[in-house]
Amino acid sequence: MQRRLFDEIEIDFTEDEPHRMKLTYYLLTDSVREEYCDLKVYGAEIDKEDVFSGGICENESKIIKNLFFRLSEAEDFLEKLVVAKVTPMGLMSAVSEHVSEKIKQLIYEE
Repeated sequence: MQRRLFDEIEIDFTEDEPHRMKLTYYLLTDSVREEYCDLKVYGAEIDKEDVFSGGICENESKIIKNLFFRLSEAEDFLEKLVVAKVTPMGLMSAVSEHVSEKIKQLIYEE
């Protein structure tokens, strides 16, 4: 599996416990190889790093593999994640929302 940096954002929090959160988004690429085919499948990874005063650091990460067969669809999904500032905790919810949207599109296109 290959992992490519897609985007990275930093958010400063000043309320409650002041800290800086860094979200890093990766495009995951994997190959499914069979006798006569080399199919690429794509996924997403979100890494979160919280740095608090005093240098205390907390990390969290979530991965969803093999969700897309088209690179453009995977990139569009990752762009949505970045714009919405989705954290690792929200990745599965974002996937569920995305799949629901795709199903609705299929139903209403027929």
